[in-house]
Formats: sequence, structure tokens, C-alpha cells
Amino acid sequence: MSASAMKATAINRFASAITLLALIGSATAFAQQNNKPNVVFILADNVGYGDLGSYGGGELRGAPTPRLDALAQEGLRLTQFLVEPACTPSRAALLTGQYSIRNGLSLIAIEGSPYTLPANAFTMGELFKSVGYATAIFGKWHLGSAPQSLPTAHGFDEFYGIPPGHKLGCSNISSDDRPHAFHR
Repeated sequence: MSASAMKATAINRFASAITLLALIGSATAFAQQNNKPNVVFILADNVGYGDLGSYGGGELRGAPTPRLDALAQEGLRLTQFLVEPACTPSRAALLTGQYSIRNGLSLIAIEGSPYTLPANAFTMGELFKSVGYATAIFGKWHLGSAPQSLPTAHGFDEFYGIPPGHKLGCSNISSDDRPHAFHR
């Protein structure tokens, strides 16, 4: 390797190291701020792109969605995404940021099936918890009912919803992993 090539390599490495340190410092500073924004993700089964007013539907399709439209106007709208074929793969992809097949959840997780969120899957719950957020998930979990698959095993402080296998009512699980059944 010539002297000029070695010098260019050293400069690139130095620049990369400085960039990495700046990014780490920025992430740490952001995490230490007390005025973190509230973050709410909404995942709804069987809602099409044009069903909500903020995406061109709503009142035009006979079902106004003013509150969801206001949330979209005040926040961030996601407009490019991979559509998964069913609820389990959609939830797995959203919560882990990976294609659902990478976590073995490309099919629907039903009671007694081997499809369940692995213990080593890193979720949004864990990501937000690591920077000081209180975390909760409400609604349908549908990523497995094994203990290592429950929301409280993946960074969520609290869960209220319908895990697979529950025929009636909802389950409320707090971070102490004690389920409390609520029936209608």
C-alpha cells in the first residue's frame, strides 16, 4: 500500500471514529433530556390506506375520523411500509423493525403452534425502556403466549389486551408478571 493510500485510510478511520463519537454523544444527550416526546404507535387490523381522513378517506368514504386525523396532523405520518399478510406478521414487523420471517413469525401465532416471539427478539418496548420511557401496550398482542413471548418480557411495563388462547375477556399483566383476568 502506498503512503498516500495509507494516509487516506487513516483519515477515513479518524473521520469515522469522530462521527461515531458524535452520534453516541448525541444519542446520550437526547436520552438524558427530561422533555422527551410522547410516542404513540397505532396498529389496526383491516384498515386500508384510504380509510382514514388523513390518508384521503374518512368522510369521503362515509366514516369521518376527526380524532385520528388530528393526531396525524400534529404528529408523524408513515407513508411507506411493507404490508404483511396477517396480524401476527404485522405486529412482529412493527415491534421488532425486522421482516417477520426473521423472528419466525411469518404465520399467525395460535395457541399450541410453535410460532411465538423469541426471547432474544429486541422490540420497540425494550428500545424505549432503555432511554427512560415508561412503556405500555394495549390491544391485541398475538405474538405468542409463552412466558418469554409476553409483552412484559419484551420491555413493556404493562399490557392490557387479548393474547392468543384467550377466548373471553382480556388479560392485564404488569411488570411483576402477574396476570389479572378481566371478563365482560
